[in-house]
Amino acid sequence: MYLILSVFVYLPGGLKAIDDLFSGNEPFVSKYNNLGGMFNAKVPSSVENAITLISVITEKYKRFDDPEAQLKFVDLQLRLLEYLKNKLQELISLESISFDQKVDFAVLNGCQFINDILQEWTEDMFFIKLQCVKSQLKFKRFKSSSHPSKARLDDSISDDQKDVSFDTVTEQLDSYLEHGIFDEIASSLTMLTASVMEKVIKSQENDFVKKLASYKRERWHCMPASRDVVKHILPPSACSLFMAVKEILRNMRSELSPVVFGSLWQKYAKMADCHIFNELILDNHFNEGGASQIMFDMTKNLFVLFEEYTSKPESFFKLTKESCILLNLLPGSAALLREVLVMSTEKGEKDQTALEATKSLLEIGVNSISPETALRILNSRVDWPRI
Repeated sequence: MYLILSVFVYLPGGLKAIDDLFSGNEPFVSKYNNLGGMFNAKVPSSVENAITLISVITEKYKRFDDPEAQLKFVDLQLRLLEYLKNKLQELISLESISFDQKVDFAVLNGCQFINDILQEWTEDMFFIKLQCVKSQLKFKRFKSSSHPSKARLDDSISDDQKDVSFDTVTEQLDSYLEHGIFDEIASSLTMLTASVMEKVIKSQENDFVKKLASYKRERWHCMPASRDVVKHILPPSACSLFMAVKEILRNMRSELSPVVFGSLWQKYAKMADCHIFNELILDNHFNEGGASQIMFDMTKNLFVLFEEYTSKPESFFKLTKESCILLNLLPGSAALLREVLVMSTEKGEKDQTALEATKSLLEIGVNSISPETALRILNSRVDWPRI
């Protein structure tokens, strides 16, 4: 009875405490905003304090001798974690703050922090043993419900079931390691993180597309040839676009924990790559000068913005990079490749020529663009002779 009463008191008290944490002053600000190193996770104070509150419960019930009693408090913790996750989910759903990306960033940092803590708990031997006990008890209850007549005969050993010892399940630990007590809530938090990241990228995408519109209208089909240009310079429309990209990356890096930022900038790069490929390259025609200019803009300017975060930024812009390769082929090489691609598209993918087309593309470093699309890009060169 005391155990049940304790859990009952803990739950409403815990829910109210979490509510109070989010209604306090600056709940989304990290306690360690001005510190680096181990404190650069940028965890919102509300989330950090909530996890501290939930962690304290563990210290209380660790002293219990009865694993089943301990599992009741684990269930309490899971309910509090679910409530905390729902609280974070509500924040990004509120229309009044939906435009505030700082809240989105705080939720992302909070979810990452909680998942990191849950990973530590999942790997803790105390919780691994509790998971084994939980699984064993579930199995015994399942057997009892499947054989009710036998369940009456088992009543005499029900006390033994209640006093399941850690020692009796130690041998079975390996078989339960792949399932953790906190797997379900961790998975739920991962889904929330993915949803918020999608929201953030969508917001940034709108701004990127607007600035790309001016850049894509450059006269790519009638630019001066490379031999007539002393030095390539970035068009003003590109300057505006790339400066916006640089500012967005800098802002995300300052607001997000390193792990979250590492995932988000890669999603942003993929988004930018798709729009440059589909809306600029595939929707335009190029002469030799235009092809040379787009190669310069991408490899010497856009990709460079990401060098601070990766040693191979071009690997996150595969479509754009490979398009530049195709556009800047020598006329003779382009004509030979085009002939192979035309044959493959006419005879179908299962034909030997389709394999030859794929092989020809791989030889020049193109593996993310289909033969049909590669042919379309080659045909966008207005100054190459038609076959």
